[in-house]
Amino acid sequence: VKGDGDFSWKWDAAKGGANLVSTFKTSNLADFSMDLGLAGLEIEKINQLIEAGDTNAVFTAGSFKGFGLTLTDKKLLDAVFDVAALQMGGTGEDLRQSTPAMLRLSGVQAANLNPRIPSYIDAIATFLSDGGTLEIAARPKEPVPLSALMSVGPETAATVPDLIDLTITQTDTAKK
Repeated sequence: VKGDGDFSWKWDAAKGGANLVSTFKTSNLADFSMDLGLAGLEIEKINQLIEAGDTNAVFTAGSFKGFGLTLTDKKLLDAVFDVAALQMGGTGEDLRQSTPAMLRLSGVQAANLNPRIPSYIDAIATFLSDGGTLEIAARPKEPVPLSALMSVGPETAATVPDLIDLTITQTDTAKK
């Protein structure tokens, strides 16, 4: 597999903005890109919190600005399902055909937790069956304090998709 990738981390310690960007493209397997944006990571503020005894200073000061992940399948899913079929028996094609239905069935109850979840499951299931491009994005209107994300527990986990404005979409459904 031939590919090319890059990785970048930029942090403005004075203003607190930080961005992580990574891309990886292959000739015939998959293309991947990811970005993560953070705010509030001013080094002076973090140092003051640490000196005041805050053991989670980065999470106290920082906030989540956004996240994006894009995966474009070329032949990756074929390879993954073929390898899984070697371990489970059957063929990769049969396993790939049955997986989306199992995923959708297991996700039916999740709609009770958050009405966004069925669309996420459908996008992932369609990606697994048809390939194309899967995009996962969290782009809140305002930065979300990292401390709010750290305090998520079982009772509040279903609120996270709304908090971060999570979307999951699949495009280009042409079978390969």
